[in-house]
Amino acid sequence: MKSNTRFRFLYAMASVLVICWLVPICLIGLSARTPREAVSAWPNLPILVGEAYNWQGAYQNTHVAAAYALFILLLSIGVTLFYLKALKVNRETLS
Repeated sequence: MKSNTRFRFLYAMASVLVICWLVPICLIGLSARTPREAVSAWPNLPILVGEAYNWQGAYQNTHVAAAYALFILLLSIGVTLFYLKALKVNRETLS
C-alpha cells in the first residue's frame, strides 16, 4: 500500500513539474528565433500575481486586479483539489 501512495505522490509532483516548468520553457523555445532570444525572454514573462499588482498599483484599475485575484484563487482551488484527489489515502491504511 505504501508504494501505491508513493507512486501517486510522484505522479502528482511530475505533473506539477511539467505544467509549471517544462511547458513555459518549451513555449519560449518554440517562439524564439535564436538562443539569445530564448534566454532573454525568461525574465520578461509576466507573473500572474505581478500583473494583478500592476493593475492595482500602477494602472489604478481595481476591477481588472480583482479579476486576476479571482482567477488566481480559482487556480489555487483547482490545484488543491487535484492534489487531494491524486494523493488520496485509503481509510484502511490510516488505522
